[in-house]
Amino acid sequence: MPDDEMLQLLEVQVYGTVPGTVYESCVACPAGKYKRVLGTSACIACPANTEAVAAGITVCSSLAGFSGLGYALDDVARSCGVGLNETCKTLANGATTNAVGVADGALDADVNTFVSVAFNPNVARSCGSTGTAACVASISPVFSGASVLNGAANDGDTNTQAGSDYETARTPYIRPYWGVDFGQTKSVVAVKILTTSLAWQYLKDFKIVVGNAADAQSPLNAVCADYLTGAGSSYATFACEDTVSGRYLYIVNGPHAQNYLTLSEVAVESFNYTANPALMLPWWAVDFEVERAVAGVVIQAQASVAVQVRVGDSTDPLQNAVCANSTIIAGVNSTITCVTAMTGKYLFVIGPGNSVLTLNEVRVLGAAAAPCCAGTYKSLAGNANCTVCPALSTSVAGATSVGQCSCRAGYLDVWS
Repeated sequence: MPDDEMLQLLEVQVYGTVPGTVYESCVACPAGKYKRVLGTSACIACPANTEAVAAGITVCSSLAGFSGLGYALDDVARSCGVGLNETCKTLANGATTNAVGVADGALDADVNTFVSVAFNPNVARSCGSTGTAACVASISPVFSGASVLNGAANDGDTNTQAGSDYETARTPYIRPYWGVDFGQTKSVVAVKILTTSLAWQYLKDFKIVVGNAADAQSPLNAVCADYLTGAGSSYATFACEDTVSGRYLYIVNGPHAQNYLTLSEVAVESFNYTANPALMLPWWAVDFEVERAVAGVVIQAQASVAVQVRVGDSTDPLQNAVCANSTIIAGVNSTITCVTAMTGKYLFVIGPGNSVLTLNEVRVLGAAAAPCCAGTYKSLAGNANCTVCPALSTSVAGATSVGQCSCRAGYLDVWS
């Protein structure tokens, strides 16, 4: 503009940015990709066996016939519940914990704590239809100040005791007793009793009875064995004169002046546990509460042992599909990879019979999605669980409709 000309400005607008603010257009991730986090990071292609059918998706959906999250999750064993923010539950066959009292050392991210799981044919602690529920114990009415001392004699802890006694001046002919309710009929062949050396001297003229009457004095219950005295401060096995069956077992003491019954631990041996082979194997399991896709597991243990890892929807270990067979090496992180990714509510670590599993830490490696496990199906895409096949039928892994569920061997399709 020449120096001698005048510039007249009626309005001036200045375009720019407010410090710290970026003005830009946000666009949706395209179909086939997802993004779970805030910020400028890129959209990610959906993992295998999942899809994003629309734009702007935060989680991909599992395809029909597949289950699991629409993205990979590394440590599934400690990210449970629908929101992935709950503490996972655990199951165990005959488990005890370390002396520090940690509830489950295999899930606390601390390799210095542990869970020890042993072969446990003791039906005094393996009750219910699957043998995994706690048995119900009872003692006789208590007089003279005797009480349950921190335990119930069937809790697996030999440092706790259950005690009962009668004031014989008032009730000279009523015997103190301890009992266990199996919840169903068991065939008992022997009973192992552990108590202190002091308590053994009061265990006299006792008998072990088994039957279906919820009464220690009932003549309807059969006598397993009669004994004059115990054997000292160690486990002593008292074999039944003949195999007896019933829902209840009682240890009934004799009617003596010093009439006490104090038991540290009672183990009941039965033929019944062989009906369910899972009860003959030590196992530990994590309950994800909802179906998760599993790629493998990382285990650190105190002792080397061969294990089998299974994944599925059953609380009976042997009813689930095999992820892999491997050996845990003591003191190191042993990674076990499933032959193929699989889904289920439970992951089991199973040891050989008559062995002990001592697990310091367990991490479950997640997969994005995997075929529905055998015996289930899923008709539509989405992150819902697979559906269990109708009763007495099953399916191959990855079934996409109820029509792929077939009658189990030994059963007939009534519509065919």
